[in-house]
Amino acid sequence: MADAEISRLLSDEKVPVLQAAQGLLAIAADSRVDAKIRADALQHGLNLTSDEDYAELALPELEANYFDSPEMQRIALDDGYNRDDLAKLPSTLALMKHTSGEIQQEAIELLAFITNEDESIGANYDKWSSIVTEHLLQNADEE
Repeated sequence: MADAEISRLLSDEKVPVLQAAQGLLAIAADSRVDAKIRADALQHGLNLTSDEDYAELALPELEANYFDSPEMQRIALDDGYNRDDLAKLPSTLALMKHTSGEIQQEAIELLAFITNEDESIGANYDKWSSIVTEHLLQNADEE
């Protein structure tokens, strides 16, 4: 069922791109759907989501930890590398908060690299949240 909906959203030219992205991300966030199908929907949904729409479409699901499998977390983190800082930093922060191991460490490294902070902050969400907010405010003119 979800497989067919993914195909429809991707192939139906009458479906606006924004609507297709919303539908795909909704499938990805649905824990009742098979993990492999969810990961596929997430990949396609993120590909269709512009940086401008990212905060509204994808970030709430990341912050709510709906993309909870390691495969989905990897897809979301990899997608972040291609985003502007306004999308990349909050999504990476959310992934750092909700992951562990390799994904969390990579998220910490990315946060440290972009903000020029020290990785030794570790997984301290409150500290990183303040740093990210300050970085985005200081660099708002560049975005």
